[in-house]
Order: sequence, then C-alpha cells, then structure tokens
Amino acid sequence: MHRIAIVLGVVLPLVSSARADAPPSERVAIDILTVNGTGCPRGSVIVEMSPDNTWFRVGHSSSYMALVGVGARPTDFRKNCQLNLVIRTPNGMTYAIASVDHQAFVSLAPGASARHRANFFFSGQPASPLVDHAISDRQQGEWQATDTFEDPTLLFAFCNIQPALTLSTELRAIAGTSDTTTTTSYVSMVWGDEAGSAPTIYHLVWRHCG
Repeated sequence: MHRIAIVLGVVLPLVSSARADAPPSERVAIDILTVNGTGCPRGSVIVEMSPDNTWFRVGHSSSYMALVGVGARPTDFRKNCQLNLVIRTPNGMTYAIASVDHQAFVSLAPGASARHRANFFFSGQPASPLVDHAISDRQQGEWQATDTFEDPTLLFAFCNIQPALTLSTELRAIAGTSDTTTTTSYVSMVWGDEAGSAPTIYHLVWRHCG
C-alpha cells in the first residue's frame, strides 16, 4: 500500500492563553472512561501516551471502516467514534492540544469520495471547531492530514480538576457516480498489523497553572 501526499494542515483558532512550559518529567497516565459509536465497539480502542508526554495516539483495532458498494450494508457508509478519557496531569500543570495528525486508508472507485470529520472538547468548555477533510478518488492508499491550532489561542484544560477530554471522529464513504453494483469504496482508520498503521496522534503543549 502506497502513501499519498500529506494534505496541507488546517490552522484553527481556539481560546485561552498559550504560554508553554516543559512537559512533566514523570510518566503521565491516560484513563479511558467511555467509548461510543458505530466505529468503535467496546475493547477496540487503543490509547498510548508518548514516553516524553508530548503526544498521545489513539488507534482502532477493528470495525472503524465506512464503505459503500459491493458487500456494504445500507448503514455502512458512515462510522463514528466518541472517546471520553482523562489525562492524569500532575498537580499544578495543565495541557492543550496543539495539533492533530489524522491518518486513514482509502480505496475509492472512480467517482466515489470520502470525508473525515473530527473535533474535541474538555468537559465544561467550548468544543474545538469541527474539521472536515474531503478525500477524492485520486487519493488512494495511506491518507494523512494535520490540523494545527494557533499558538496564542490554544484551549487549555481547567487546572487541578482532571477534566474529561472528549475526542470525536467520523468517517463517510460517498458513492457519488461510482458503480456500486460492481465496486466497493472505503475509508478505514483500523490500526493493526494487517491494515498497516493508522493511529490519530494528538500533540500536546504543557504549562504550569497560575
């Protein structure tokens, strides 16, 4: 499977001040609270923090594939996942998501297309803008896109309360003018040895509270 060109990053404004400090030196844990959606059945989500606490990744071990055409059910064109987790920040520190690297695998028949949508929010705070990536039938194989959030206006979690972080994603496969009686088109975020590696990577910035 070949890799296509990386889609140009989208720069999106959020809110709050963005002074950045060094990340915590001790390993930061992540707890998964709930997993909901047609693309992420129970036990199918993998979340891992990097050794230096500067990013974490979310992977899907099964089911996260939207498809149309031969072999697809009427509801298979759309799959979604809403993940609620808590990043166990050390006392006196907080974090923001500075950028997100999205990855998927696509196979689109001529005339078909796909969409990838995503946003996130902390409990009790406004949501990030919804990003909507269009994927055409010219983009085959490993698809990537990066959304970068403006440094002066990052959205930081409230200090000292360990708020829940909600991550929402959605995949759509769109038949368009493709022949669904003879072809199958799909977009997949499955992360595993057979499908390759397609985690979503959330890059963090840290600051001390106060």
